[in-house]
Amino acid sequence: MDAKFIRAEKSSQHRTASGKTGGSSPKARRPLWAAPMGLVVLLFWITGCAFSTQLPATPSSERSGLDQLLVVRSLERAVAQLDFKPFAGRRVALTLHGLTGDQSYAQAFVSSELQSHGAKIATSETDADVQLNVFLPALGVDHAETLYGLPSIPTPLGFSLPELAIYKSIRDRGYGEIKMYAFDSRTGRMITEEVLKARGNAKYSRYTILLFIHFTLSDVEKVQG
Repeated sequence: MDAKFIRAEKSSQHRTASGKTGGSSPKARRPLWAAPMGLVVLLFWITGCAFSTQLPATPSSERSGLDQLLVVRSLERAVAQLDFKPFAGRRVALTLHGLTGDQSYAQAFVSSELQSHGAKIATSETDADVQLNVFLPALGVDHAETLYGLPSIPTPLGFSLPELAIYKSIRDRGYGEIKMYAFDSRTGRMITEEVLKARGNAKYSRYTILLFIHFTLSDVEKVQG
């Protein structure tokens, strides 16, 4: 009787030490996001496609409203950095040179800025105290696109498979650069210590992440005061 009791007690201790009581241990539950995340990762590795494109510039006469805003904001931010104090109270003959079709707008804008800072726009060079030559080495918009995933693919059936974007960005950047040379109309000497120059830019970018997450980063709404 005592021998059986001792064997039963040892057997019970052995089962307790091993952590098994005759039933199977419960399996750890996977988080709910594991399956869709795994599918996205698998899709990324299967496609493995990356595209980066610098899109051609749009002619100034065909610019969209967004492109026009990017150009204007870039010009505003460049001009805002210039010092117009040396022209206050003087008659200025303004000449502007650019490489695009935006010269007339840019000249009108610079002329208005000069007047708002106390300068007077001369009707002719002979009546001017200052000859101001303004150059716009750059004024325009660059477009670029990057895609990690699969682009839209046309099929023989007359429809296209939708784009599958793990990561996609469409970036529109406005650039403006301005240089001003100011000369005394009588002596021909520069009235400023150095050439006045500045750069301005603006951005509007659209992003897609993991097919369904979309957002935009932009600063075109910030008007230069």
